[in-house]
Amino acid sequence: MGFDRELLEDIPSEDDQAYADEAVARYEMDDEWQESQDNNTDPSMRRVWLYECYPLVDFDGDGVAERRLIHYVGNGKRLLTNEEIEEHPFVNFTPIRMPHKFFGRSIADLVMDVQLIKSAIQRQLLDNMWMVNNGWPFFTWAATPIALPYE
Repeated sequence: MGFDRELLEDIPSEDDQAYADEAVARYEMDDEWQESQDNNTDPSMRRVWLYECYPLVDFDGDGVAERRLIHYVGNGKRLLTNEEIEEHPFVNFTPIRMPHKFFGRSIADLVMDVQLIKSAIQRQLLDNMWMVNNGWPFFTWAATPIALPYE
């Protein structure tokens, strides 16, 4: 991304922050967890956490908050860029927002289990009706008719 190599060499790799509060909050709702990507021995392929923030702050002290682009990395929160910008580049629309995630959940995510249950029940009902209406002949040999005395 164009940052100086000397600034990034002593930054800890991403595994050092895998269990940070933000990472845990991001993955706990989806029953998934990020896999470690830091198994490469080549130091140029090492991954670090880069934070890209777009806060509204009064950085110059004139009493008016400006939108700023701030990049920082690692546990020490080393500041890489801090510049004023017009707008942030994100547009997001999601029906159900989730904390610490850019993409939330959709209505389909909430009702998918209901659809699976309804499909399974309907399939079982149809299978049962087919078995009742079209009985298998190898089950009929065990039932022998018994002659009962007529009263």
